[in-house]
Amino acid sequence: MTSKNQHITEYLKYYLDKDHYSNFAVMLTGEWGVGKTYYIKEFIGKLEPDKKCIYVSLNGISNKSEIDHELFRNLHPILSSDGFVFAGNLLKNSLKATVRVDIDGDGKSDVDIKSEIPNIKISSLKRLGDKFIVFDDFERCSINKVELLGYINFFVEQFGIKVIIVCNEDEVDNAYRDIKEKVVGKTLKLVSDVDSALKDFFNHGNKCHLVKSLGGYVIDLCNDKKIINLRILFFALDEFSRVVDVMDPEYVENNYLCKALIKNTIALSYYVNSGKILAAEIPDLWKALYKEEHKVHDQAQRINKEFGIDLFDLVLSSKDWVDLIGDGFLEGQSINESISNSIYSRSIEIPVWDKLWDYNSLSPKNFDSLKEEVDKKIINKDFESLGEVFQIFGWYLQIIKKNISDESTVKLKNDFEIIIDARLRSNPLEFYDFKFIGFGCDSYGGKVFHSAKDDLFLEVWKYAHEISEKRKEESYEEYMDIFKDLLLDHKRFFNVIKGEELIQGYDRVMIFYGYKEIFDWYVSLEYNFKYEFSESIKKRFNDLKLHDSERVWLSDFKNYLYGNKEGVGLFYHHARVLYEILENVGLQNQ
Repeated sequence: MTSKNQHITEYLKYYLDKDHYSNFAVMLTGEWGVGKTYYIKEFIGKLEPDKKCIYVSLNGISNKSEIDHELFRNLHPILSSDGFVFAGNLLKNSLKATVRVDIDGDGKSDVDIKSEIPNIKISSLKRLGDKFIVFDDFERCSINKVELLGYINFFVEQFGIKVIIVCNEDEVDNAYRDIKEKVVGKTLKLVSDVDSALKDFFNHGNKCHLVKSLGGYVIDLCNDKKIINLRILFFALDEFSRVVDVMDPEYVENNYLCKALIKNTIALSYYVNSGKILAAEIPDLWKALYKEEHKVHDQAQRINKEFGIDLFDLVLSSKDWVDLIGDGFLEGQSINESISNSIYSRSIEIPVWDKLWDYNSLSPKNFDSLKEEVDKKIINKDFESLGEVFQIFGWYLQIIKKNISDESTVKLKNDFEIIIDARLRSNPLEFYDFKFIGFGCDSYGGKVFHSAKDDLFLEVWKYAHEISEKRKEESYEEYMDIFKDLLLDHKRFFNVIKGEELIQGYDRVMIFYGYKEIFDWYVSLEYNFKYEFSESIKKRFNDLKLHDSERVWLSDFKNYLYGNKEGVGLFYHHARVLYEILENVGLQNQ
């Protein structure tokens, strides 16, 4: 069956063999979502026709009479067959079987497991043949686990019926383990086997042709992102299939869009159904990405980095995602409107680095063609942006590490440093075009850089930073006039101070101005602009990560203001709001 669990399959076949006698039950355990139920049902379905199974889920069952009912319901179609011979009614108290367990080793029985006869109108089963019972969801049954084992022990001990118990043993109270060994003779631990389970799912479990056609992409995605929870994964694929059913045909044919949609669905479903976020918090993810204080900041960062998803440009609207994953609601018109408004439906040229980002999903022919295009870009130093440079550099390091390419990393590093140097000589501040104040430095275009944590990548990143800083200092005078003119555009100047806009990528705004010059300018403002400037200063020096040179400027500015406060009435009249803000501003990041 499944390669990673083949030893379990072989053992269960051995255990169930009619020529093999055993007077114990077998337990199949594994983590939540690993695919225990899926595995056991697949196993049952592939057995020889003469091996019959009675399958009972114990999920939500609170007393033994409910199990009796489930057994009767399963047995009823069998009762009229020739395979069973009934020995007549026996009173339940006519048979008494007890397993006595000495827990502390003092020679006295501490716990009795009473094998009570189930009340299913059948006092005895004279012959069961090769039939066996599977009790699934053992840990989710409300019955005391000692009593439950006693109930199960009746079938094993009194009639030699073979029983498989399926559970997540990590969620069962430890108290039962002292007596488990008296009933369970073998415990087998199932591990996730995504490849095999997905192949079965694509072939038999899902009828959506698009899901099947994207099967290889999904398997590679799950292996790359280490997704092992089959329950959540199958749920996500079913949700994707529902969306596909209402999509306009032109969108279904858009392979780029469909890959983005299935990745979005798997990522968001995984985080919601594993309890990491609420469905209602999906609309907050893009806002939380760069706000450390936001309650889902860490989750947004992980979704962005683990799945390479641009949270600013999800395929569907936030409302559609909440409706789909949270409420199970699906409205075709809304879905198609969301898609039509997304970047994925537009007739745009997808950059080569974006096509290569999911390189595992490419056919060998497409991969070779795109790699050839990238090699030409490197030779011709033909890149649209520095962000593209780092995307391709990280991608190349990744495929070298995966032994897909035999390029020299030393030569690759030299080639890209030459490209970076040339770009920064013509535009010294380009490095800051995608390294915005307060934003992360490990992604571009909504996708994290491959190999962003590798030493070689970090060396080249550091090189770009050093070159950029050097060229910034050399071109200081070139930008002086630009910043001086900003004082005439109040609203824009406030946005720059707050870090909501960069001028030529320059993050050290205040050092272009003398502190007395700023005060004189401040005094000339109307009151509403004074207040807005004060709030902008508060945000800049409390919320943003700034260069030390700006800290020095702030200190000088404060000293000048404080030195004049008592003696200059005009100052206090105009600057009282600013003074109050400066009392505490800048302390958080010093």
